[in-house]
Amino acid sequence: AAMVDGPRRPRDLKAVTPIAPKILQHNVYGWFARVDRGLYDLTDAGRASLVRWPQASHDESRHAILNAAAI
Repeated sequence: AAMVDGPRRPRDLKAVTPIAPKILQHNVYGWFARVDRGLYDLTDAGRASLVRWPQASHDESRHAILNAAAI
């Protein structure tokens, strides 16, 4: 979901997950395409996966974590 707005550099995605460079470079599911040196974008398959498995917003994720911690 971090790449839905366009191409990103692996180093810029490290804040989301420290292993972002490995995920983009290994591209196990074919969801990413290298569009330039050090710049990746979603493929059509990657965009389709976001429709099939929608991502929770940051606020929704935080709310779920806080609720789980309260249990």
